Amino acid sequence: MQINFFDPVNIIRFSLHFWLMIFSLSLSCQTNGEVKQLTKLNGDFSNSTSYGSAISWLPNSFIVIGSPNGQSYGEVFLHQLNSSGMKTTTFRIARNTGGFGNFNIFQENFGASLVNAGDLNDDGINEIVVGAPNSSAASSRGAIWFLSLNGNHEVIGFNKLSDSSIIFQDELEVEDRFGSAIANIGDLDGNGYNDFAVGAPYQQGGCSFPGDLDRGSGGL
Repeated sequence: MQINFFDPVNIIRFSLHFWLMIFSLSLSCQTNGEVKQLTKLNGDFSNSTSYGSAISWLPNSFIVIGSPNGQSYGEVFLHQLNSSGMKTTTFRIARNTGGFGNFNIFQENFGASLVNAGDLNDDGINEIVVGAPNSSAASSRGAIWFLSLNGNHEVIGFNKLSDSSIIFQDELEVEDRFGSAIANIGDLDGNGYNDFAVGAPYQQGGCSFPGDLDRGSGGL
């Protein structure tokens, strides 16, 4: 099953400082991408000064926003939007919040990158992948977290991929910052599972790690 990383509606989203702008675009040739509607989403969460650093989406009009410096541990916000692009419901995933455990992610920039992973465990609910490029804060080798959510948008399973994972075999080095960027690149090898590309921009010469994840592995 191939999952399109991009939301099918014609919306471009980008962040500036501590708030988010949503532009609804007309894609007709006559308007040449003229902006038709503008909505501002304020972070309005204390100590979430990096709100809007990463943006993704989930079905049912959810926008997912990372705040990698929030509360010094990093946070992810799931906002459900109405037809005008305004927030109607908000869920928060952070240390000891939203089903996420008491993990030592202090200053690891959890939420610096995000991607909709699709439904990896066939439960009808999409998973998300969250980057923490300063993971192992003293070394900043980096990590990504595969988070499985329930119908209440709480974490019910996870899989952390980092320098301690056997698959890397000492690939990650100090200051590589693996997890700085993540993309769902579809099913490249045709095995029915989504593949992902993860950036490690500070590895010598820069690097990305394409790979795949079997549904149901690693606790998802």
